[in-house]
Amino acid sequence: MRKILLFISLIALFSDVQAQTVPCLPPTSSIDLDINNVRAVIHNGGDMWMNRDISRAQYEIPKGSGIHTMFAGAIWIGGLDANGQLKLAATRFRSNGDDFWPGALKTKDGSTSLMDCYNQDKHHKMNYFEVEEFRKRYNDSNYKIPSSILNYPAHGLVEKGFAQYLAPFVDVDGDGIYNPQKGDYPAFDFNNSLDCDDKLYGHQSIWWVFNDNGNIHSETGGMPIGIEIQAQAFAFMADDEIN
Repeated sequence: MRKILLFISLIALFSDVQAQTVPCLPPTSSIDLDINNVRAVIHNGGDMWMNRDISRAQYEIPKGSGIHTMFAGAIWIGGLDANGQLKLAATRFRSNGDDFWPGALKTKDGSTSLMDCYNQDKHHKMNYFEVEEFRKRYNDSNYKIPSSILNYPAHGLVEKGFAQYLAPFVDVDGDGIYNPQKGDYPAFDFNNSLDCDDKLYGHQSIWWVFNDNGNIHSETGGMPIGIEIQAQAFAFMADDEIN
């Protein structure tokens, strides 16, 4: 028998708010954190743990039992700016609107666009053991590098004004460019040598990025903060005490 430890980590980056000329569409990506005996759905709109298609709970434990321990969860971020103006980005069930939008923000003015949001409306699920095998075999001619490693979002589109670095990776050859063909890999800390804010956690990690400046805040009516959130949901496998 196994047990799951589940955590969510957020890194928030702030920018000056600029109006969007072509507003983003609401996020659609969803994925399950499901490495072992918990199945917890994670959405790309600042919300989690609810099956939005049928408005039912989806934090299932034990996995496959139909028993759910939580109905929903979501992120609320707010505060006063230097002029005392309240700014707020929050969501509940997303049935009345959205405050969060897919993808990163441009580093210069904190803006994004319809297509930039659309192209980044996704989650990236990484498996510790899959990456461990890659480290051992990436030079093996009989080994096929998994698409999750090949398509890992290590870099933003610098030519469009986004940050060069997004999801953390280990740069084996030190050239500053993520290239799995040269042995670079998603930053699981196999050697206990990585900084705590620059690595992937758990035995399964889901990484994604979203923002609060892609459109108006139709959930709260709050003013945008200009925040980019680089998020990671992760779970550990561990022997149960009975074993």
